[in-house]
Amino acid sequence: MKSFKLSIAKLKNTFGSNLNDWQWGELHSIQPTHPFGKKSVLAWMNLPKHGLAGGLDSVWKAHFNLNDDNNPFKTVAGPVVRFSIDLAKPSEAMFGIDTGQSGWPTSPHYGDQYKKWIKGDLLPMEQNWDELAKKYSKTTMTLTP
Repeated sequence: MKSFKLSIAKLKNTFGSNLNDWQWGELHSIQPTHPFGKKSVLAWMNLPKHGLAGGLDSVWKAHFNLNDDNNPFKTVAGPVVRFSIDLAKPSEAMFGIDTGQSGWPTSPHYGDQYKKWIKGDLLPMEQNWDELAKKYSKTTMTLTP
């Protein structure tokens, strides 16, 4: 009972006494950090911090570290890609990647799925190469020494 009362007191101190103002996403957040973005001069490579649903034992799996006294509910690990596939209709498969299709911050596909991923929205996973060729132009990359 003591820990419960302490927890409620801390939440009231953080969010105020109106329970309607208490939001899980204000405590439980995520900020995908680019490997180079850990250096302050390159922090522009990181995606913005955002509140996140889910928890340790939920369908929306998102690990946090209760031993972190400063930010115990900050997401430290979870799924980077989500799939929804009806095996009776695999051509209707859907997916979402947390940071998008590219890992390079200057690419238009870096972070382009982040807002959808946060909300749990998924994108069609086209599997027909002929249809893909119609929709997307081909690009050639030439590497020179």
